[in-house]
Amino acid sequence: MSKCRKISLQDLIKESRSEEDSKKNKYIETIIDILFIIFWIVVIKYINDLEKNCKCSDNWKRDFIKYSLIIFVIFLLLKILFTKKLYEINKNILLLIILLNFVFTFVVLFYINELKENECKCSESNIRTIFEIVNYIRLFIMIIGLIGFIYLYFKIFRNFNKK
Repeated sequence: MSKCRKISLQDLIKESRSEEDSKKNKYIETIIDILFIIFWIVVIKYINDLEKNCKCSDNWKRDFIKYSLIIFVIFLLLKILFTKKLYEINKNILLLIILLNFVFTFVVLFYINELKENECKCSESNIRTIFEIVNYIRLFIMIIGLIGFIYLYFKIFRNFNKK
């Protein structure tokens, strides 16, 4: 004989809440992705304008930033279209995107600092300032994530050594 599991009203409420929370989280994640896509497209336009009108901004970092942004936009569009969560994406592609993000953030900050040091007037704009702020925030989040990862690694490593 099979046993039937009793389902209480509380179980149903708890399950519906978790589904509701999951949908809400997916909705918020999609909105954030769309906002980043819009922002990245604005920055790509800014870089295209620099290419046309600003000789003092010309170096490999500008091109690296532009092509990285195109990759990020494509990645986010595919993520939205196929409604994938980050952990569901191919791990090799995800690792490549994470590494590109680290390198990208540092290149952007060095590039903007270089533009300021060279007093590149044609590159000055609100977009450059916002782009710089966004990348400092990204750097801060990456450092916090790295510290968390190192902490968890040693915490897990220590637990395995005890056994």
